Amino acid sequence: MKILQITNLGYEHGGVETGIVLLRDELSSRGHEVKIFTSNARPDLPHFSDIEFEALEHLPKILQVLFRSFYPAPYIALKKILKEFNPDIVHVHTISQISPSILFLLKTYPTAVTVHQTEDYTISILPWSFPRRFFRGGTYRKNDMTFTGRVHFYYHRTVSKTIYHLAFRNVDVVISLSKYMQKCLREDGIGAHRLWAAGARK
Repeated sequence: MKILQITNLGYEHGGVETGIVLLRDELSSRGHEVKIFTSNARPDLPHFSDIEFEALEHLPKILQVLFRSFYPAPYIALKKILKEFNPDIVHVHTISQISPSILFLLKTYPTAVTVHQTEDYTISILPWSFPRRFFRGGTYRKNDMTFTGRVHFYYHRTVSKTIYHLAFRNVDVVISLSKYMQKCLREDGIGAHRLWAAGARK
């Protein structure tokens, strides 16, 4: 089986990346062909990815903001990969650097998205992903957001949310790592009947 894994970072930054490397090795040992698609962030570090696109963080700030909702670079790169590699299944992980643009290409490919953390589409817990400077008084409450924080929040709540909801129509299953995250995703309208919590009993 050909398996394509997609995530933000191509170096071992934390648990998500370490897990992807371990998963790749395990799947490869079972005879599957695995490729990993990531950004080229931190080129000074060793990368485990097979294919990369220009990291969003390398762009000017204004473009970083605009492309959070639809980034052309990973869209173009993935379109080429899908044609050449033609995966049997696509497993998407963190995508804040990638944007929902890639999901629009996956309608005809069995696709799973694992939600590891807060993302631009997890609106109900979105403030937890914001930097501390977006809040007054050291809290992470919506009522204590600065003007900049509110602009970012309402941008994701309107523009990003709409695009993500359209893009997630091409996803076959959404995997959360906890019952709490499953509840948040359901509240945000992500996954609906395709939402599954890891470890949950039927």
